[in-house]
Amino acid sequence: SLLESGGVLLGISNAIMGLTVLAWGNSIGDMISNVIVARKGHPQMAVGACYASPLQNMLLGLGISVTYVVIKYKEKEYSLKNELTNNIFFGFTFLLGTLILTTIIVPLRNFIFTKKFGVLLLLVYASFTTVSVLAEFKIILRDTVIWHLWDL
Repeated sequence: SLLESGGVLLGISNAIMGLTVLAWGNSIGDMISNVIVARKGHPQMAVGACYASPLQNMLLGLGISVTYVVIKYKEKEYSLKNELTNNIFFGFTFLLGTLILTTIIVPLRNFIFTKKFGVLLLLVYASFTTVSVLAEFKIILRDTVIWHLWDL
């Protein structure tokens, strides 16, 4: 793919390309649309889209991809266990943590979104990106693949 070729030319791994260029490319349009919708007086629609869009992307993206691979290889299941990186683990962990955090904080605040909460979400994203980049460049977790810690 073009993205992978660009990463090879620049000496950047697929993980970092996915974490940055691909993720931003997939999200920037939604972010701009959500801001415009909120500014036009429909904040409920913008907040709903903030959660619905990634959920749809994850469910349909994974659902279609997994179904395609299983059909293509004529298997009942397809394992990515040997291909999972720490960055995928961090993605799952930060996504789950953010959803749990939002599910707790927002109702406790009577569904009032504050500047503090917005800054908190930005800090979580910055933390996720930092941890993922540090792990990708082996600055942290040099010889450890977190997924293998669960091997029995």
